[in-house]
Amino acid sequence: MASVLVIVGASVRAAAQNAARAGYMPVCFDRFADADTARVAQVSRVAPYPASLPQAVAAAPPGPCMYTGAMENHLHVLAELARSRPLAGNNPAVLRRVRNPLLLAELLRNARLPVPDCTLEAQTLPRDGSYLRKPLHSGAGAGIAPWDEQCTLPARRAGWYFQRRIDGLPCAAAFVAARGRARLLGLTQQRLSEGRCGGRFCFAGSVGPLELSTELNRQLARLGDVLAEAFGLVGWFGVDGILADGQFWTVEVNPRYTASAELYLRGLGINPVELHLRACLSGELPGSLPEQASLVHGKAILTAPCRLVVQPEPTRHLLQEAACGPWPTLADIPAPQSAIHPGSPAFTDF
Repeated sequence: MASVLVIVGASVRAAAQNAARAGYMPVCFDRFADADTARVAQVSRVAPYPASLPQAVAAAPPGPCMYTGAMENHLHVLAELARSRPLAGNNPAVLRRVRNPLLLAELLRNARLPVPDCTLEAQTLPRDGSYLRKPLHSGAGAGIAPWDEQCTLPARRAGWYFQRRIDGLPCAAAFVAARGRARLLGLTQQRLSEGRCGGRFCFAGSVGPLELSTELNRQLARLGDVLAEAFGLVGWFGVDGILADGQFWTVEVNPRYTASAELYLRGLGINPVELHLRACLSGELPGSLPEQASLVHGKAILTAPCRLVVQPEPTRHLLQEAACGPWPTLADIPAPQSAIHPGSPAFTDF
């Protein structure tokens, strides 16, 4: 009988599909309960999210729990989940440190790795867009804006920081870590768009894995080791950054399973959930990996142009389209009667 793996997060479809491919029985809890998630897993829509996650997960069969995007912002929820079952991921103490932008910047400066200046104070910064206003707790690029004359701060000013803007190519490096060491898995290019998450820097997809120069490979591998050793990271994690003049400038760390992880299964043939669980639960890092992707793959998040209420027939049609070929061509297919608001994700196209 397949081992149970509980998966929680805002959207768990990608992790659930890869868990099923790795031979696990995924039991999932997220905000959407998409139709294609339900094809490979037992999935429940959780509301209010994420406050009611611990209560919902308590009824699941025994098994470890892994988490996906934006759960790093809800440390109290993760702490409660960890009291009832093994947490396959970084614990709240690790998350609190690695998500501190000042601590991260100090670490990387001391390690002589490229990192933009950042501060919690805006009073002395130029209002010319050379810095970005960023929330301390967010996901998918929500709330990021150039710090210029049009940009304001809410009345409650806590919860924001300011980071120097670096011009270049938005990218994300992927690693798996255990026992204070990290293994570089690759680099993907990020697609950003306006409006989907209330800003100009919203995550809208990715392309990769990309071919790396010897020097960039060396820099990224060292970056992963520095982060894993300093923060005690475990499992799959991502680092968002800007590629400029052959240098990778670290913007932030996503210390959990990432949105681009599924491209590594398609491109390199490595199952990210399997690597993640081996690292978290057994302290194992992968041995040899393919040096170059067989093909470069891409995913794009498509948004609703207006308010939509999904009907059964479009869902059936999208599920049929997704099943064509060796890999799904569409994903995150909403269940019938789902309401999608303007600008919100409708589905993912590969």
